[in-house]
Amino acid sequence: GQAGANMAVSFSGWADGEQALSSSWLHGDLPTFLDLGGGNSNGEWSTSQIAGLTADWMRRVRAKGFVGIAWDIEVCQGRISPDVFHERFVMAREAGLINLVSYSHSKPYACSNGVELVRAWIA
Repeated sequence: GQAGANMAVSFSGWADGEQALSSSWLHGDLPTFLDLGGGNSNGEWSTSQIAGLTADWMRRVRAKGFVGIAWDIEVCQGRISPDVFHERFVMAREAGLINLVSYSHSKPYACSNGVELVRAWIA
């Protein structure tokens, strides 16, 4: 790894939790975040896809040794309520995971309500 690094993100490009978990790995002794999402169709978020990220799935992420989830939110299928993401952020925290949220430049570039999402996340 990079000299001096103090954390890692295992990036798969998948928003689907099962695909992301099976395509990702821990990075040696570095605390590692599991990345969800990305900037193409594999990383596209939808309300139904987010619903598949259950409390049981979150516990499995933690049990595999990941310290958190890096939510890479760039592309959305239609409008997604900020509450849908918030519920999953709380669920992750309750499973002992850290939430790290990233998006393109100033908002998710392909989410119809990108500004609304960012305002909710930083409120």
